[in-house]
Amino acid sequence: VGMQLHCLTNAHARREFRTSLYICLIGHAFSRVSPQATPSLKKRQFSCLRQRKNGVASRTWLCLVSNMNLELDAHPQIREDVAGFERLNGRFTVRIEARFESAHFLYRYFPDGRDEPVHGHTWLVEVFLRGPGDGTGADGISYDFLAARKRLDQLVERIEHVCINDLAEFQEVNPTAENIARWFCCGLAADVKSSGGRIVEVRVHEGPTNYAIFEPTGVSV
Repeated sequence: VGMQLHCLTNAHARREFRTSLYICLIGHAFSRVSPQATPSLKKRQFSCLRQRKNGVASRTWLCLVSNMNLELDAHPQIREDVAGFERLNGRFTVRIEARFESAHFLYRYFPDGRDEPVHGHTWLVEVFLRGPGDGTGADGISYDFLAARKRLDQLVERIEHVCINDLAEFQEVNPTAENIARWFCCGLAADVKSSGGRIVEVRVHEGPTNYAIFEPTGVSV
């Protein structure tokens, strides 16, 4: 598996492969469980599968045992508590995200005018989106983010595994987290607008503890 993942250079292809692998593992687990087994027996069978496996597969079985609800109507009293939930008023925000590995440095960062040394980060970009209204359509969807998702993948492929300063658009613009958030917002704007949505904010995480938020104002994006 590790060798196959290494050979997949396209970021979207790697994500699709991981998803397919996980689905295959789950499917294999279900194929080992008798359809006539009771919920408690199925859980015991999953436990036995977990004990016979090792490595990555072992952790997968542990996740399946601890999180899967194998009852068809668990806690039936909840049905009355949530009756009419689909009519609840409120405002929806849809979030998409992507991660990438890239290097950068800040121009004229030091008091004497020297640039910052080149260094890398594990970046996370989050995009918060809304549809034309606050609620949902008849299909229960507030904003269909498929077009925005595809465009975000393209933007990540451009900025991933490079020194961001080497991109033409950043050769005269300091590649701070703030400006990278603006870059993502600008790159997403047309696709989001044409699909009936708007960008609420873009967050760019520069490592695990720091991030910048960009909220577009004055322009419909």
